[in-house]
Amino acid sequence: MSEQELDQTVAPLREEIDRIDRKLLELLNERAHVVLEVGRIKHARNWPVADMRRENLIVNNLVQQNPGPLPPKAVEKIFRNMIEEMRSMEQEQNGMVQGKPNQKIT
Repeated sequence: MSEQELDQTVAPLREEIDRIDRKLLELLNERAHVVLEVGRIKHARNWPVADMRRENLIVNNLVQQNPGPLPPKAVEKIFRNMIEEMRSMEQEQNGMVQGKPNQKIT
C-alpha cells in the first residue's frame, strides 16, 4: 500500500477521531462547569475541596462499567488525572492551593 493509499484509508478514521475529540472536549467543559458550581457550594460551607471517598467511588464505578477495549488501568488513570485537574481548577477558583489560601509570592 502506498503512502497516498494509506492517507486515503486513514483520513476518514482520523476525521472520526477529531470529531470524538471535540465531543470529549465539550463534555469535559460541561463537567468543569458543574465542578465549579460544586466548588462554590463547598467553599461557602467551608468544606474541603477533595473528597477521596467520592473520587474513589467515581473511578471504581467507571472501571466496573468499562466495556473495553480500554484496559481497566487506563480508565483509572484517565479519570484520576481528570479528577485531579478538576480539583486544581476548583482550588484555583476558590483561591486555594493544596487546601490553603493562595499567598502571593514576592
